[in-house]
Amino acid sequence: MLALTTLKNLCIFAWDVNSTYLHGKIDHELYINFPNKYGKPGNVGKLNKALYGLPKAALVWCEDFKDKLKTLGYAPLESDPGVFLHKLAKGIIAIHMHVDDRTGICLSEEEELDLKAGIQKFSKIKQKDTTKPFKVLGILVIRDTHEGMLKISQSKYINSMLQRFNMVDCNPVVTPVDKSSHLQEGKAAVFKNEKQYQALTGSLTYAAMSMWPDIGYIMQYLPQSNKGPTQ
Repeated sequence: MLALTTLKNLCIFAWDVNSTYLHGKIDHELYINFPNKYGKPGNVGKLNKALYGLPKAALVWCEDFKDKLKTLGYAPLESDPGVFLHKLAKGIIAIHMHVDDRTGICLSEEEELDLKAGIQKFSKIKQKDTTKPFKVLGILVIRDTHEGMLKISQSKYINSMLQRFNMVDCNPVVTPVDKSSHLQEGKAAVFKNEKQYQALTGSLTYAAMSMWPDIGYIMQYLPQSNKGPTQ
């Protein structure tokens, strides 16, 4: 959508939805125990809406938000259910949603205001200023409408990852891995901090999927050692 925005000189908007998972309504009976020192012993509470931590909180929220968008004339793409389209005589409005992040494109600021007014009927949103550099899923977006240019950057995410895993002073290489290399189960000592290794492969996988396909090859293999990695 960001590329289409630049090619067609469209408006772009980005919002955060407050308390995302607390908006979804539960369509079946569900009860929870009260926290310690709250309520009478033996009493339970019936949930009418979802809470953070429920296994189906994301699904409940997604279905609820999808139904509300349909009332505004939006329909999900079959190829990507996280993208919703609203067809107009002059063009389309597209919204991409990922948890509490909303990014969209439209033809004019008036269309964005109409959509915003519709969504605010059932959700509180915090609007991002897209005339300045802003972030979408940890990716910095910089747009210059006068030059017809849009840049995306993950430098802050990469730098924070290097600091987190003590790799700030590592030597950069052009090729991430030799394609002829094959990882095999060895007899080396077990990696002491398994969770740290899992966090590292998870962070690298996100980078590969979002902006760095050049490390996609090796990221097919590294997560296979998430259980019991060795030195």
